[in-house]
Amino acid sequence: MARTSLLIVYLGTTLPLLFFSPSEARGLGVTYGRVGNDLPDPASVVKLLKENGITMVRIYDTNSTVLKALANTGIKVLVMLDNDDLAAAATSPLYALRWVRCNVAAYYPATLIDGVAVGNEVFMWRPDLTQQLVPAMINVQLALANLGLADAVKVSTPVAFTALKDTFPPSSARFRDDIAQSVMKPMFEFLWRTGSYLSMNPYPFFAYAEDPQNIPLNYALGNYKPGVLDKNTGLVYHSLLDAMMDATYYAIENLTEQYLNIRHPIGSGANQYVTTTWTEGVGGWSSRGVVKQRKPPKGGRNLCQCQPATVANAKAYNNYVINRVLSGNTGTPHRPDADIDTYIFALFNENEKGDGPDDAERYFGLFYPNGTKVYDFDFHPSWCVADAAVEEALLQGALDYACSHGADCGAIQPGGECFEPNTRVAHASYAFNSYYQHNHRAPGTCDFDGAAYVVYQAPRSMALTRLLVVLLGTTLPVLFFFSPAEAGEVGVSYGRVANDLPDPASVVKLLQRHGITMVRLYDANSTVLKALANTGIKVTVMLDNDDLAAAAASRLHALRWARRNVAAHSPATLINGVEVGNEVFEWRPELTPQLVPAMINVQLALAKLGLADAVKVSTPIAFTALKDTFPPSAARFRDDIAQSVMKPMLQFLQRTGSYLSMNPYPFFAYAEDPQNIKLEYALGHYKPGVLDWNTGLVYHSLLDAMMDATYYAMENLTEHLNIIRQPMGSGSLNNGRPGARWSETGWSKRGIIRPGRPRKGRRNLEAGAGFQPATVANAKAYNNHVIDRVVSGNTGTPHRPDADMDVYIFALFDENEKGDGPDDAERYFGLFYPNETKGYDFDFHPSWCVANAAVGEDRLQKALDYACGNGADCGAIQPGGKCFEPNTRVAHASYAFNSFYQRNHRAPGTCDFGGAAYVVHQAPKYGNCVLPWKALIDGRPAKSEGYAAM
Repeated sequence: MARTSLLIVYLGTTLPLLFFSPSEARGLGVTYGRVGNDLPDPASVVKLLKENGITMVRIYDTNSTVLKALANTGIKVLVMLDNDDLAAAATSPLYALRWVRCNVAAYYPATLIDGVAVGNEVFMWRPDLTQQLVPAMINVQLALANLGLADAVKVSTPVAFTALKDTFPPSSARFRDDIAQSVMKPMFEFLWRTGSYLSMNPYPFFAYAEDPQNIPLNYALGNYKPGVLDKNTGLVYHSLLDAMMDATYYAIENLTEQYLNIRHPIGSGANQYVTTTWTEGVGGWSSRGVVKQRKPPKGGRNLCQCQPATVANAKAYNNYVINRVLSGNTGTPHRPDADIDTYIFALFNENEKGDGPDDAERYFGLFYPNGTKVYDFDFHPSWCVADAAVEEALLQGALDYACSHGADCGAIQPGGECFEPNTRVAHASYAFNSYYQHNHRAPGTCDFDGAAYVVYQAPRSMALTRLLVVLLGTTLPVLFFFSPAEAGEVGVSYGRVANDLPDPASVVKLLQRHGITMVRLYDANSTVLKALANTGIKVTVMLDNDDLAAAAASRLHALRWARRNVAAHSPATLINGVEVGNEVFEWRPELTPQLVPAMINVQLALAKLGLADAVKVSTPIAFTALKDTFPPSAARFRDDIAQSVMKPMLQFLQRTGSYLSMNPYPFFAYAEDPQNIKLEYALGHYKPGVLDWNTGLVYHSLLDAMMDATYYAMENLTEHLNIIRQPMGSGSLNNGRPGARWSETGWSKRGIIRPGRPRKGRRNLEAGAGFQPATVANAKAYNNHVIDRVVSGNTGTPHRPDADMDVYIFALFDENEKGDGPDDAERYFGLFYPNETKGYDFDFHPSWCVANAAVGEDRLQKALDYACGNGADCGAIQPGGKCFEPNTRVAHASYAFNSFYQRNHRAPGTCDFGGAAYVVHQAPKYGNCVLPWKALIDGRPAKSEGYAAM
């Protein structure tokens, strides 16, 4: 439960340790310094950040103009309290409160400030402030807590690497004696208690410049093949960066073993696991100039007159760091499983830094002040994967070519680490990617005559398959074949069939206030898309049924539509999907033969506009496209569309890395047959369950049954179509387990369910049948069930227990022009009323309560006893219980505290226990025990063991 993270910044370069703080592994940002007189204005800088996909930035002050420019962009910001303000903040809680109110609260949440660095390398540059550092940090954190920002904004401080001693070999490293007890001990206790991080500043660039005779350049740049041995551990280091990181890890372990009563070394896989995040330029290498003497740090040597600052070296080092972080290859010899984020130092060359125009300090920028790149780099990771749709002979020929032209194919030989899965697609993907990366991802190096294509999320076993599910108006898109879904993210469907809704600009503010980062539209309205620009909110747009025939018949029409409705708004508005039509088989069956041609033409248009990788084409299909949906394992696509439409559609989706959207309706399914479908089953928590007699799987949720019916239909169809030779979802491209993303599900909170237009395979509803599923209580129960499942990661189904999924909740607002009259339930699916108040309580941000290991065993035991005696469900931590292991007081206390917190609806003050607990916002895990987030608090299963449909 004491998950600790380490944030490292190099050359400016901070190595923070996030104690219990949820870090976002493989995030990549920049350090934005402004010590220059020729830099672009902040508004232009923000535009540059967005054009380059940079989503995190660190600044060295709290400049108002900069923070205002970053508002409503979705870019995360780390600000700094200057050394000159530190003494005042240390001595006066009121001063700290005023500083936080003026410099953080005044801009949040429009500007996503997520951290405050208190001072900068105080031990080195202002040693006179050493004893005031931790008091200042405490007062700033208390101020954030008083303003309700302590969970969202963490307090840290960058510490120079010279705070360590005996750093070679890395395993010998310790914090210096003069600060270990007096400063580092209380600092660690503070960071542990508040879930924050320590920032350490090692300098690979300057370390090499100080001692080029003994440090090989390639070692500093990160690719020294002979390696350097740590004789104490036998670990070999090929990178100075890794050695510095591990020196910090070892110093932390030695310090925390002594002071924090940690029974296992931090990072051992138990409660004290340390992951790594690099925040300021692990990530810093100057591209020109002379390396001049800085203020001598303790133990530092004068620098030589060598010349490490070249464009080639800077390009090599920073691309090494970027590629490592984005590819997930972030471990160190001592911490092979570490995850890390990084801020690259620096955004611009700064012409007023250092000592004269030849000083290398001025030339760390990724960009020149005119906004052009100093050298090539890419913040977007990419991989090259095989196209499973091409013939085996073509794949084999391309594989042979790659292996004989520079690809490293040793790993796919018998006994190699990637020999399994032993399929041609998996092996070809490995070889194609090796060739692509070896050639620096140059254009044309991932084609192989159409046998390969580029993806932008790391392929798992070189094979990603995804399922996107929409329910209630409700699309269950199946994200096939390498399509990157972001599991655990929750969005909303934003319909506008009403005359009393807030304007789009107000809607965007509402989305941002509630942390909603994805939205789905039913058109491509220009005003809405402009309002969503520069917010970081992901948007799916729709080509209406009325435009479908024209798009199918004319590539020029499709191109004009894509240019006007997608390209005109991208990338300022993050459009990531186009839905072509809406339930065409049901509402416009005459367009059925034109559906796939329209999808193909829209995708070709996006490709011509350079948007095909970023924007995927799909179409929502009514659940009535399936037949024999009970039991789920019997489900198939209907005979009249399977070969004529679904076969070419799935081939198209596979080829383009896109997704199929299916629309089951748990709400309407229950309303159609309340005599045979239990309300609890429709809401997602029917304890007895429903049996699929073909498979033995038991379903506690109608939603899961509908999802699995779709999975089975996909499997049965693809078996016949020879697209997937083994059942989808078993682990590779041919055998890959689909994840799930639900793009529309919901439940009405009032009104009558009217018959509406009859659908094939569905019964007409009887108005006034004596039951009323559309209630606030039911809507609250169902939508919170869906939200809780997704954000907590508890997203599998009986047939697909490991499935990942995102979800769009239907709908954002009640819409007063939908349906047939003011009493029609169609009007009341909204999470919000048109006046922007909630229809019922919900929370898009998960939270858990965990034990604070720093308070000691006695306080933890007393708090644990209190929780178990006052409503917490502590059965799971008794001997034999599912969370008895790991049998530690911290793990057991965390389980009990979290149960108490969730059962009290996460009310303020219910996660404190006299300082023995605190709130976290990422799912905690002890051994194999994952703490629940609301989903199991009432004793209701959050997902089925296996279930039955409708």
